[in-house]
Amino acid sequence: MKKNIFKFLIPTSLVAAAPLALAACNTNNADSEKLNKENADLKSQITALNTKLTEANNKLAKFNDKLDVAIGLKSNVWNSFSGDKVAQSLQAYANAKVAFDKMITQDMISTTNVKVNNDKVVLTKPDEGKSIPVVFMDLDETVLDNFKLQNYFLLNGMTYDYNLWSEFVSAGISEEVPGAIDFIKYVWSKGGVVMFNSNRKMSEHKQGSFNNLKALKLEEKYMPDWIWWMKGVDTKSATPWTTTNGFDNKETRMNAVSDKKFTIDGVADISFKVVMRVGDDISDFNDNFTKSKQISLQSINSALYSDESGYGKLFGNTDLNNKSVTYDDKTKTWTKQQWSASYVFIPGNQVYGSWIKQIIGSNDLEYEKSIELIKEYSWKK
Repeated sequence: MKKNIFKFLIPTSLVAAAPLALAACNTNNADSEKLNKENADLKSQITALNTKLTEANNKLAKFNDKLDVAIGLKSNVWNSFSGDKVAQSLQAYANAKVAFDKMITQDMISTTNVKVNNDKVVLTKPDEGKSIPVVFMDLDETVLDNFKLQNYFLLNGMTYDYNLWSEFVSAGISEEVPGAIDFIKYVWSKGGVVMFNSNRKMSEHKQGSFNNLKALKLEEKYMPDWIWWMKGVDTKSATPWTTTNGFDNKETRMNAVSDKKFTIDGVADISFKVVMRVGDDISDFNDNFTKSKQISLQSINSALYSDESGYGKLFGNTDLNNKSVTYDDKTKTWTKQQWSASYVFIPGNQVYGSWIKQIIGSNDLEYEKSIELIKEYSWKK
């Protein structure tokens, strides 16, 4: 193309110079061909390098996937199979029975207003100044073991997927955290009530949770509508368990049960007191405190040791002098109640929970941040 254009542009007066110009053109063509060959070689080398880089990135991605699995593998195997997990759970629930027996000896507690018939729980109104004892229990990793799902996430390089989570809940296939069902029945047999205080959604997950617990041999009579206080209940309602669009924290739900009187199955002025909270996450107990944006990990640890808050003394408590506490996120203050309570922490779940955000600052256990923290708490730096 260049050659034709060049000839077309040559004036008649320069014809004598044509051989010279054609020689120059041939030289340029040779240089051009050489340059084109060099460019082609360079492109080939770049393509080869890009191929190798892609292969290296793929290997790195696979390595990172294996690293993610390796990081979570020990914890998942321990939670899924170890006798240690079983022993710790059984021990926690055995201690919970002892603590509950102590809590119901308080003067303001009545254990004669809950009757468990063959197919139904019947409540009667407590005497003035008396209340029915309530145990509030989280569900996930407290009553229901979800490590089938956690293992699926791990094997597929995932941390969480809401749709899969909802599908899993609907399937109702979680195993029992050892000792949980027996403890629930024990509380009811002693004149107490067990309520479920989960962040599973009332609107989507109640039926699957009900079916799962029933499959684990918890009879329907122990699961009337009014014991469900999952995410979505509105504590401003006279019947919170019938609502699904509330935004109250777990602690606010528990406070409402202790502070209000309810009409249940036609019986008015039913008074409850929450004497025990059971969970596997620090935020199952006083999440108005532990999930407050202004509260640091150091603040949580300080409160656990503080005599002033009385918060830490409630874990494993059997002393009636240690009163239940509430935390007001607006005033940043603790208030001690007139009755005692005991907190039962079910051990073992290191895979997910509010502790990750408190320590790392996000919902994922990020590798680099975790390493930096470990370096700070290492024998030799």
